[in-house]
Amino acid sequence: METGGLDSGNHRCEIVEAKVVNPGVFKSNYSSYFIKTIPEGWVAERKYENFLTLRSILCKMYPGYIVPPISSKVEKKLEKEDIDKKKHYLQLFLNDVMANPILRKANIFHMFISIPSEKEYEMKSKAYIKSKPPKYVQDYRTFEGIARVSFDTPLAKYCSQLAAGNTRLKELYREYF
Repeated sequence: METGGLDSGNHRCEIVEAKVVNPGVFKSNYSSYFIKTIPEGWVAERKYENFLTLRSILCKMYPGYIVPPISSKVEKKLEKEDIDKKKHYLQLFLNDVMANPILRKANIFHMFISIPSEKEYEMKSKAYIKSKPPKYVQDYRTFEGIARVSFDTPLAKYCSQLAAGNTRLKELYREYF
């Protein structure tokens, strides 16, 4: 699931505002970040938890790629200096993802930076949260859109011997059981 909207490396993300949101009497305060994508001009509002979820989905969908780290520690007290520090690290995270030619084309990342409403983004991202990681080689994402597997000579020989040994074990099992 890739998108062609962010083909070149001339894009960057900037967190233009961070604020503490008080959702009401029975809910805890949380931090909200406004992401601007340059040069597109998209502005999207996201909670810190949305960043954690995005990273988790990218790790699951692109297991062969290094997804930049972010702290999974959710602060209970939301002081301005803590939020500004998080803002800086989240911006680094977004720009590191943007710098990767594979990850920046992921539909979930495109939705993360382009859908303005946090609620709409959460609704559309549910399918990605529930999706399973790739099971077969052909399901893995690559820049060219295909998965290539190659074995060097010793590994190919080992695999061949392993397959022959497995076949022999099956024959012995049928013979004696």
